[in-house]
Order: sequence, then C-alpha cells, then structure tokens
Amino acid sequence: MAAAVWRRRGDFVPDLVPAGEAVRRALAAPVGPIVLVDVADNVGGGAAGDGTVILRALLTAGAEGAIVVLWAPEAAAECRRLGVGRRLRGVLGGRVDHRHGLPIDVDGVVELAQAVEYRRRSSYMTGQLVRLGEVAIVNASGVRIVVTEQRLMPFDADHLTVLGIEPAAQKILVCKSAIGWRAAFGDVAKAHVFVDTPGICASDLRRLDYTHGQHAMFPLDQRATWTRVE
Repeated sequence: MAAAVWRRRGDFVPDLVPAGEAVRRALAAPVGPIVLVDVADNVGGGAAGDGTVILRALLTAGAEGAIVVLWAPEAAAECRRLGVGRRLRGVLGGRVDHRHGLPIDVDGVVELAQAVEYRRRSSYMTGQLVRLGEVAIVNASGVRIVVTEQRLMPFDADHLTVLGIEPAAQKILVCKSAIGWRAAFGDVAKAHVFVDTPGICASDLRRLDYTHGQHAMFPLDQRATWTRVE
C-alpha cells in the first residue's frame, strides 16, 4: 500500500491557483456563480475567517457581482452605528494575525446593518440555530462584503438568502471552507477554483512553518525518496 501511494504521490498535490488569476478566470467565465474556495482561511478548520488575499484581488480587478463573507465584528458594529446608506471607510481583515493577508482599506456603502440569526435548512447540520450577531453588507464598487460579528462556517446558503442575497444570481462567491461549501452552493455553482492563499489551513504544505522536520518529505522536498522496507 505504501508503494502504491508513493507511485501516485503527485496526485495528492493540490491544484491551487493564485488569487489574481483565480479572479480573472471567474470574471472571464460566461456564467456564474463561480466559487472561489479560500481553503487556507477555512473557519471550520480553525482559521480566523478574516483573510484578505482574495478580497484584495477582487477589489483590484473591480469585480462587480462578487460576494465575500468576512469576520469583522468591529466593522459590523460600526455599520450598525452608521446606518444604511452611509459610507464605511476603514480597515477590514487581518484582525487576528497577518498569516491570512494584511488588513485592507475599504470604502463602501452600507446596504444592510442588523442582528441576524436563522436555522440551517441545507443538507448539512439541518436545523442548527446560527447566531451571527451584528451583520452588515458593504458595497465597495460592486464587491459586496458581508461582515459578521460571529464567525461563520458556510455550510448553507441561508446565511446569504436571509440577507436578501440570491447566490445563484451572483458572479463570484468566495467561500472560506474546504468542502463544506458544496452543501451550500454545489447545486448552483457553474465552476469552482481552489485558490492558493496563505493561512493556517493551507493546502499547500510548503506554506506552513516547520520546526521539527528531521528528514526530507514529499512534497516539502521534491527530491525526497522512499525505499520499501521489508
């Protein structure tokens, strides 16, 4: 079995696309939504949920029709204070650490600001009560950023539909997840791209820090060898 795994070791290396290229592909797609999977900032895996790498690429590209959910409790509270129709000018993301991207300056219109809770209706964790706390939608030149007080695992589409956002009508959906997003958007997604982002849940193991490695291991070292031991 070990020999079979070693022969196919290349098959286990994830096919990841840089954020800028992933956004270009999504914008070039004839129809959406295209799901951009931010695996490294997977909330279900313990990541912060406030990674900014894909958001920065979307803003740089002027990607209208994109939805990004970001854990940003201070921004959600500020939006509630400002009120719908006012402008939020401030820094989002990178609140926990800079492993998932640097904080980013955002200037956008508050489209919604309210406390949100709901019960999941999707096929995963059906019936679970989700309390998001304060939630706001900030429209930054067509990129709509959903900022939440509580972290969200995107196991359902309800976290968008309760806000008046129809997932199937969007061009791009960014999901901070590994595979859980399939239960929410798998039936409406026209395609998906696993994005090469930094973070504690990175699929590219070379992005992680190692302090106790004692010998060459694939894929960290492409020259690593393996010998069958009888």
